[in-house]
Amino acid sequence: MLIDLSEVLSEPHKSIDEVVGTEMKEVKVNGSRFPVSRTQPVHIHVEYAGEKKLHISCETSLTVIIPCDRCLTDVPTDFTLSFEKQVNTPEEEQQEEYPVSIFLSREGYFKKITPASLRMNSEQKFKEGDVLRQSFETTSNAEAMFFTDHCQVYKTRLGEFDDAKASVLGDYLPTKLKMDAGENVIFMVLPGADYAGSLLFFYENGKAARIEMKAYQTASNRRKLTGAYSDKSPLACIRRLDEDCELAVYSNEPRCLIFHTALLTPKTTRSAQGVAVMTLKPKYHLETVLLSEETSITNRTRYRVRAIPAAGALVKEEDSEDQQISLL
Repeated sequence: MLIDLSEVLSEPHKSIDEVVGTEMKEVKVNGSRFPVSRTQPVHIHVEYAGEKKLHISCETSLTVIIPCDRCLTDVPTDFTLSFEKQVNTPEEEQQEEYPVSIFLSREGYFKKITPASLRMNSEQKFKEGDVLRQSFETTSNAEAMFFTDHCQVYKTRLGEFDDAKASVLGDYLPTKLKMDAGENVIFMVLPGADYAGSLLFFYENGKAARIEMKAYQTASNRRKLTGAYSDKSPLACIRRLDEDCELAVYSNEPRCLIFHTALLTPKTTRSAQGVAVMTLKPKYHLETVLLSEETSITNRTRYRVRAIPAAGALVKEEDSEDQQISLL
């Protein structure tokens, strides 16, 4: 029997209880064999013991037919068997590291390509209608997290993907990572070994949550985490934040406000709903968020606010270049 330990090893370290049958027909004691007349299922309990250790306990009961010492009459004798052990989880197998570039398309195709291969051909192939979503330069076994539209995140090592070429479509992530039916990738992030920084989740209702990257750190390499972000309002976009900066928030009215991310308090609960950033009129919603320097705004003072929430200012025609491209 195989037991999936993913929920034990990952936050919040849920325990596992399983019941399995036994086919024990006899027991052997001091060289003698005795028949088993009754067995009970084995109850298995697994819980996280900290520092990448597991505590495993098992218990069952059975009845053994043992001859009486005096008259040799068969006597049914009940026994309770129990077992406890603390074990270390397997150490991660070290893989050779080398530079790679990774590419994620909007439809969820992923490629890991070496510099040598890119020098031969750098023109990326996509399905008709598909385009590049994100790309990074990293190393071949770096950890990656893929956020989906089901409020889940899938964690994996790039070493689980074969090196590819620009001329192929790549791995289809919903299949590769065994995602739920109808689930789609919307954002990729490389957390790094220390899980430094934060992720900013902006929602259509005008709220934003600043979640510390460490909230996604787990004891194992590949894991599906539910409740990766709040489901109380549709997600507008995700941004990684390594240092505080100014962001431009757009609604579809269209209005814009520019605020400093230091106004957002970091949270450790992944599903935190966040705080109101933009005050919205009925029928309007937050649409996207850009670095202020990425926008075409010429007079940022008009849109800059010192406190949130704020309504922002109507976007002037000279500032309304088609910058509002959703990260989703």
